[in-house]
Amino acid sequence: MPKVKKMPKDGPVDFFLHTPRMRVAINRDLQLLENQLPYALLQKLFEKTGLQNVTNEEYTDNDPFLILYLEFFLYRKPYVFPNPKYQIQHFTDLRRHLLLKNFRPEKETGEMKDLPIAPIATKLHRSGVKFKMGSEDQSSLKISCKDVKNAIRIPWIKELELQIPRFEVYDSTECLYRNMMALEQCHYPGETHICDFIGLMDFLIDTVEDVDLLVDEGIIVNMLGDNAAIAKMFNNLCLQINVNPSDSYNIRKKLKEHYDNPWNHTMATFKTVYFSDIWKGTATVAAVILLVLTFIQTVFSIVK
Repeated sequence: MPKVKKMPKDGPVDFFLHTPRMRVAINRDLQLLENQLPYALLQKLFEKTGLQNVTNEEYTDNDPFLILYLEFFLYRKPYVFPNPKYQIQHFTDLRRHLLLKNFRPEKETGEMKDLPIAPIATKLHRSGVKFKMGSEDQSSLKISCKDVKNAIRIPWIKELELQIPRFEVYDSTECLYRNMMALEQCHYPGETHICDFIGLMDFLIDTVEDVDLLVDEGIIVNMLGDNAAIAKMFNNLCLQINVNPSDSYNIRKKLKEHYDNPWNHTMATFKTVYFSDIWKGTATVAAVILLVLTFIQTVFSIVK
C-alpha cells in the first residue's frame, strides 16, 4: 500500500486517512463505477481548497490533483502519467487509461471465425508451451505468443513462448478490474481490451495448479497468500461479460493449433522424462554414449 503522508505537527489529523482500514475502504469506494463524479469537477473543487502544494515535491511540474490521485491509488513508482491529450472522464476511466497507455491492439489477420478454445495453462505447459513473464510496464496488458526454435531443429515440432505481463494481485484487484470491465461494457464496447485480457487469463486459469504454474514463472505476484483465491477471482470476473476477442484471437488460435499437434506432446514428454534437469540430462547422454560404444564393440566382435 502507498505510504500515508505525514501531516505537519501543528496541522489537523485526518482520522480516516490515518487509519489503514478506513484508507483501504475509501480507496475501494472511490474506484467503484457507481460512485464516480466528473474528473474536471473534482479538479475544480481541489483548486478551491488551496492545497496545491501538499503533493510530493518530486512532481511539482505536474498537475497537483493528478499527483494526489497517483500517490493515493498507485502502489509503486515510477508513476505512469496519462497522455496529455486524453480527456479523463473520472477515476475509473483514468485507471483504465493508465493500464492501457502503451497497449497496442493486435492487428486482425483475415476473418475471425469461431473463437478458439485455448487449453488451460498446465495442459499447454505439458504440450511444450513456455510461459515467460513479459513486460513489467504498468501501462501495458499486452500478451504475446511467438515461435521459438526447438533444440533439435525438427521443422514439424514447434515450441511456443507465451509472454504475459507481470500481474500483481491484491485484496482490491478483483473490485478494481470488475469496475473497469463494467466501464468497457457500457462506454467502450468496441475497445474491451481489459475484458479481453481477463478473458484470456480466464481461459488459461481453471484450477489452482494453473495459478501455481504462473506464480512459479513470476507472471502472477500473489499478495493474497492463497492461489486458489486467484483462480476463483479470474473464473468469476468474466461471468456475463461480452468480450471482443480481436486482441487475443490469433493467440488463442496459435495455442489451440500447438496443443492439437501430437508431435508437440511427444517432444515435451521426452524432454520432461529425459532432460528435465542436469542430472537426468547427464544420465541420458551417458546412457546413449554407453549404448553407442556397446554397439560399436559388438560390430567389431562380429567382424573379427
